[in-house]
Amino acid sequence: FFGRVDGSSARLIGTAVAVSAFGLVPFAMVMLQLRVFYADNNTRTPALIALVMVVAKTALVLLASLSASDERLVLAVCAAGSFSYVCGAVLGHILLRKRYGLLGFRRVQATVGRISAAAILAGGCALALVVAVQNRVPEPRLAAVISLSAGAAVGAVVLLGACKVVGVPEIRRARTLLLS
Repeated sequence: FFGRVDGSSARLIGTAVAVSAFGLVPFAMVMLQLRVFYADNNTRTPALIALVMVVAKTALVLLASLSASDERLVLAVCAAGSFSYVCGAVLGHILLRKRYGLLGFRRVQATVGRISAAAILAGGCALALVVAVQNRVPEPRLAAVISLSAGAAVGAVVLLGACKVVGVPEIRRARTLLLS
């Protein structure tokens, strides 16, 4: 977007992506849950989950449109979309548990907790590096390229290392697959 987007617009785009990011895990969960219902030839329950998600998102967007500025409204729409997936994932979990009993969610919850801790550490390290680079490199385009590249590399290395230290089982499996 160099030359087409000014700094404040780029910040808004980045913030919108960050606000949307917390919906990725619930989105994946909803997609998996819906497939379980479809595999059982149940199409009504996915429709109900989708309806709840649409109502939640619509209500939040309408509420935000009454009180938010243009910039905040953009972020509210992103947050509403992510929150709708949280609603769908919670409802899907409740309905699946009611239908099939215990689902082993505690293991998933423990893994998500470990990955979250590792991601916070990695994100903090990457952010610190980005800020350091941007404060030391005067040319904005060069600072952006260096900070993005270095931040991503350091963030990835710290994330993988932290996941290994906290015992995320998928890291061992991925390593085994890559080395075989």
